[in-house]
Amino acid sequence: QEIQAELGAAEPSLPQTLVYEDVSAGDGLVCGAGVLGGETGRALRAVEGVLPLFDLTLPQRIALLGFFVARYGRGGRCDDLLGLVHDFHEDFFDQYVSFTSRRVPFDEDGTYRPEENWLGQEEMRTLDRARRRFHDGVRALWEREAGPETEEVELPGGLLAETAGELAPLTGHFVPQSHHLQLSRPAGGRPLVVLNKSYGGLAFPFSRFTHLYDGAGAAGPGLSDALRGETAARRPEGAVFAEVTGGPVSSNLNLHGRLTDHRIVCPGETGTVPEEARIHLDDLYVEHDERAGRLVLRSRRLGREVVPVYLGYLVPIALPDIPRTLLLLSPSTMAPFDVWAGVPEGAAVDGVTRRPRIRHGDVVVGRRSWTAPAEVLPVRRPGSGEEEHYLDWQRWRRSHGLPDRCFATVSRADRGPVGAKPVHVDFDSPLSLAAFDALVEREPGVRVAFQEMLPAEDGLHVTSERGRHVAELAVETFTARRAPAHRRTPRPRPVPQPRPVPSSGPEVAPSCPN
Repeated sequence: QEIQAELGAAEPSLPQTLVYEDVSAGDGLVCGAGVLGGETGRALRAVEGVLPLFDLTLPQRIALLGFFVARYGRGGRCDDLLGLVHDFHEDFFDQYVSFTSRRVPFDEDGTYRPEENWLGQEEMRTLDRARRRFHDGVRALWEREAGPETEEVELPGGLLAETAGELAPLTGHFVPQSHHLQLSRPAGGRPLVVLNKSYGGLAFPFSRFTHLYDGAGAAGPGLSDALRGETAARRPEGAVFAEVTGGPVSSNLNLHGRLTDHRIVCPGETGTVPEEARIHLDDLYVEHDERAGRLVLRSRRLGREVVPVYLGYLVPIALPDIPRTLLLLSPSTMAPFDVWAGVPEGAAVDGVTRRPRIRHGDVVVGRRSWTAPAEVLPVRRPGSGEEEHYLDWQRWRRSHGLPDRCFATVSRADRGPVGAKPVHVDFDSPLSLAAFDALVEREPGVRVAFQEMLPAEDGLHVTSERGRHVAELAVETFTARRAPAHRRTPRPRPVPQPRPVPSSGPEVAPSCPN
């Protein structure tokens, strides 16, 4: 707006449409093959088993199941999908979301607070039990192993397996996952895979880049056709994938090639695919699959299950009611992995608390971190120069064991984080420290969280003729499980004790192809 005013605009305004630039680095980059094979791949699989704990949409999916069963009965069917969406939001969901948005998952002492269970569902209690099991295990690990000098702790495989077993009744038979990963390959050091973010759904991390790679050449089809063919080959038996567009396009992040064979056309939308590929809302109905314990969306015309797929970049809460509800019938998930949630911090040293790195096998799920109120950070003393202030920062960093390069997030108690992303801090650079200092107000309520830079500069694995590059890998995995012979609603049972992990059924063709 300031730029527009300087250029003479009478009424400066921000554009409604945002445009992001994506570019291809060409073919000169080299990334080693087989980075997720063997033990590393198995470690990632084990971590995937507990991701439903952190899925922000799972309680909502359970609530929709409970609402449907309460209204239509077990094994029931609803032929009026639009009416179901309206009634669900009007009679239940809007109030439920408003109430649960204020939920605090842990008390001040770290005690877990159960999900709101307005419909008295055993599925919700199963989720609560699994969360308690995992939280208790991580808390015990912290108390047992995380001393003041501990740099790294191992997340036990037994805890992951037991928690995944607890979650088995809530796990779908078709689970596509997308992960954003970084590899650390320091010379002479242990190779690591750092898990940054995880999502459930099809082709999500690749959709925004399809326009860069859609020119088919000698090497084969373009990216859109390749992804479309691969996902079609992995669809569950008797099902089709159908894209949900999610309302008006306000950013080019939501523009992509055609990645599914079908598209769900909501009221007010115009389809851009051939008519035979369109699935109109009045062609769809929902029924309760009592054996599998889930709701199934079906097409009358196709005579098949329809799996909704969202390929855009809006968070589900920002979508209109219809696509938002349809995604509760899909494998779409959002699972921010906060392994230390609810685990009380250790004793502060000169106001600074710390967490060690936490990993399972070679997969890091939490980087080392340090948190401090702004008032305990070095501040320039009256009469001192830049040199003295720089040395104060070095003494502070070394006394608390921070690496020479970190990422820092400045936050206020009343306004949250300052800026959309963490700030890179190079403690060896006076200019970097000066820029960081300017962000931090030395006032009560201002806190700074430092996180280790992992991979560090000596661990970057992507290279070109220009040197090493910071890179994040988008990785997609597929897990298909055979449907159980009969799945009943979980029954109440005593507080679980350590026991053999129940089987969730054999995995069929697990893969990590992209």
